[in-house]
Amino acid sequence: MAAEPPVADTGRMATTYRQFLAAADSRTAHLASAGRAGPMAERSIRLPTGADSWHSCAREPAPLGERDRRQIGPYILHGRLGTGGMSVVYAGVHRPSGRAVAIKIMRDVLDDHGAQSRLLREMEALSVATGPRSVRILTVGHDGDDHFLVMERLFGPNLWDFVTRNGPLRDREALAHLAEVLACGLADFHARGVTHRDLKPANVMLTDTGPVIVDLGIAKLADATATMPGSQAFATLGYAPPETILGKGTSASADVWAWGCCLGVVRSTLGETTVSFCCWEGGT
Repeated sequence: MAAEPPVADTGRMATTYRQFLAAADSRTAHLASAGRAGPMAERSIRLPTGADSWHSCAREPAPLGERDRRQIGPYILHGRLGTGGMSVVYAGVHRPSGRAVAIKIMRDVLDDHGAQSRLLREMEALSVATGPRSVRILTVGHDGDDHFLVMERLFGPNLWDFVTRNGPLRDREALAHLAEVLACGLADFHARGVTHRDLKPANVMLTDTGPVIVDLGIAKLADATATMPGSQAFATLGYAPPETILGKGTSASADVWAWGCCLGVVRSTLGETTVSFCCWEGGT
């Protein structure tokens, strides 16, 4: 059963979020009574014309640069999957087993031992907070001064790339499926006392087993190393609620706000950033 999210019922977005969680619970119970496993198994986002799987829509890793490592621990790196403000994600292979993985190497970790210890604790906490609707974190570690997270490799486009190439998500069933999966994924995090803090379409991967949330808690990892003057946690403008932008803290309600913004953006005409139900009524 989906956990009740720790958010105040102060806006339409939170109410809609709860409705999707209730719908997921109802559907799961119905499938269980019918002897069928897996909620939402009959609905999914349609593949682009000509594609036979989400795997076939995956973007190829970018070539490694001169300054990129070729190996970290027992993992061989063979391309870049993405670059963020505080980390680089690489496509890699676990050398002993040959398993394909994604490896996030954290940037600019301070030399301060306390900051490094906080970072490792946060990384370890994230590794046990993931659920069936989020990318699995396989292990955490460090190699010299580089701290890293090892995740399962997901094959498919992210949601932002998908709507950029194929247009807004207009299909009501597909949009409802996406809303339900993301709501349940956030509820899984919140039940474990973790907030995502940077949910956005680019952090949702479309895979052959359904949408998967990635980059869980990455902003909290930034907090773990924010001991230098001027260091600060971050979120993506357009998906962060007013209280976060105003520096009044971040809670699970910020994830609910971002959830609604994600749905509005992928549903609306590209370029529209104003979503009718993303209204701040004293906070979410």
